[in-house]
Amino acid sequence: MSDNDNFCDDEYEEKNEFTDFELKKNLFEKRIVIMSKEITEDSVAELRGDLISLSLKSTDPITLYINSVGGEVDPALSLYDLITNNLRAPVNGIVGPRCFSSALIVLQACKKRCALPNSKFFVHPCEAEISFKSNIIVKKKVTEINKLLSSLQERFNRILSKRSNLSLGQINKLSQQSNGEGALFYSEVAKKYGFIDSIMKGEEKYKIF
Repeated sequence: MSDNDNFCDDEYEEKNEFTDFELKKNLFEKRIVIMSKEITEDSVAELRGDLISLSLKSTDPITLYINSVGGEVDPALSLYDLITNNLRAPVNGIVGPRCFSSALIVLQACKKRCALPNSKFFVHPCEAEISFKSNIIVKKKVTEINKLLSSLQERFNRILSKRSNLSLGQINKLSQQSNGEGALFYSEVAKKYGFIDSIMKGEEKYKIF
C-alpha cells in the first residue's frame, strides 16, 4: 500500500467523522436523538447528556428514534428513570428496524410510542455470564446472581405490564417462549400487546426527520 493510499484512508475517516458530526448537529436542532448502539453504561451516558441538554433548552417534545438490539438492563432502567421522572421535556419514541430486549424498557418511558410497519421487537429472560474457577465460589455467586436476575426480571416485567395489555404472568410467559429463548414479533403484534400506541403509515413515515 502506498503513502497515497494511507492518506486517502485518513481523509475518508476524517470526512466520515465530519459527516457524522453534521448529522448529529442537524438532528439535534430538530430535537431528535438516535439510540442505535448496544445499551451499556457508556452509550446511555451519551444519550443521557443529549436528552438533558435538549430538555434544558426547551420543553418542546424530544423525539427518540430507537434502533437497538438492547443490552444491559441496569443502564436501560436508569434511562427509563431519567425520561419518566427527571426531564422537563416529554420524549416521544419511534421504533425503527429493531427494539430488542432492554431497548423495549426505554420505549415504555416515552410519552408516545410508535413504530414503523415492519419494526421488530424481541423479549427474552434476563441473562448473565458466569465464569469462576472455584466450585464453592461458583455456587455462591450463582445464588447471588440468580437473586439479582430475578429482581431485574421482576422490574423488567412490571415496566412492560404497566402500559401494556398483558399481565405480569403473560409477559413472563411471553419471554419464555421458544424453550426460554424469547419471543420475536412485529409492530402489529406489539400494538396488540400494548407495547406501542400506534404504527406509522402513509405520510407519517416520512416526517420522522
